[in-house]
Amino acid sequence: ASLARVLWIPLATAAFMYVFLFFTVMFAAPRTLAFFARAGARLPPYAVDYFEFAGAAAGSPAIAWGVFLALPAILLIASRSSAWRSLVDRLPVWRELATRADLAAQWAGFARLLRARVPPAEAAAMVREAGHRRDTRGWFARLVPLLQAGLFLGEAVNRAGFPRHVCADVVAAEASGRLPDALERMAHEFEEDVVGLSARLADAMQLVAMLLLAAGVVVVFFLSYGPIMAVGLRNA
Repeated sequence: ASLARVLWIPLATAAFMYVFLFFTVMFAAPRTLAFFARAGARLPPYAVDYFEFAGAAAGSPAIAWGVFLALPAILLIASRSSAWRSLVDRLPVWRELATRADLAAQWAGFARLLRARVPPAEAAAMVREAGHRRDTRGWFARLVPLLQAGLFLGEAVNRAGFPRHVCADVVAAEASGRLPDALERMAHEFEEDVVGLSARLADAMQLVAMLLLAAGVVVVFFLSYGPIMAVGLRNA
């Protein structure tokens, strides 16, 4: 699962509103201000501040365009940082989604290697790097010496620190007598969990996108048409 794929709708909406607001400030606001100046209208205080800001931006286009282009670049660089990943990982839904995606890939690979008669300790070492998260790689890293010491898989995963639901599933798989098949079913269940969680998160993000769009429309209307309405009410 990829955070960008889940968030692409609100990100696209935010990008559209960012561009739209910039062009409103740079090109529409000066024309609106010129109209008010010709009409001799007295603007409300918030409109005065807005048009002063827009005038400063339009009067320094190089700086305005530089800031406009720099902000997305800064956000893009920040989104690739470890601090951003740590912040996102604090979201319980995303942490569960990413963890189950890793475990699905790792346990599916582990089951295939067992079916190919690779020793469990070697299989654990080989699938460890299939995970993208530090915690899932750490669980399999701790699993390797435990399996080398001769522990059964169910006991080893418990001592390695895997989540309780994983330990319970592995113990049940080991007791079934058909370990590779049972582990593959477990991995498939993790994949289904990832699909379900992704769908729920995507639905939530669609709602966020609608709220962003609505907020952007309200801001544009307030800044563009609010002064006109305010002037009209004063002159009525």
